[in-house]
Amino acid sequence: GKAQSKKDVSVWRVQIYLGSGKNSRAEAESTRNSFKTQYPEIDAEVLYHSPYFKVHVGIFKTRLEAESLKMKISGDFSKSWVVNEVIGKD
Repeated sequence: GKAQSKKDVSVWRVQIYLGSGKNSRAEAESTRNSFKTQYPEIDAEVLYHSPYFKVHVGIFKTRLEAESLKMKISGDFSKSWVVNEVIGKD
């Protein structure tokens, strides 16, 4: 079953989009959709941290794994970079 305490977990992901402004939500969603079309097996989500929309893909325990995904997709998503993200797990 689920543990009672909430834990924040540090993970590595690849950011493939960062933008702000009136078109950024649509751009982020279309970036996510094109990623999911090419890599349906990899997690992808749009995040909003005012004023920025971001698209983060993959969830890895190590930076090396995230770097490896970045290399794999860099042809299609040239502005991708590896980020460390803290996510809440319950």
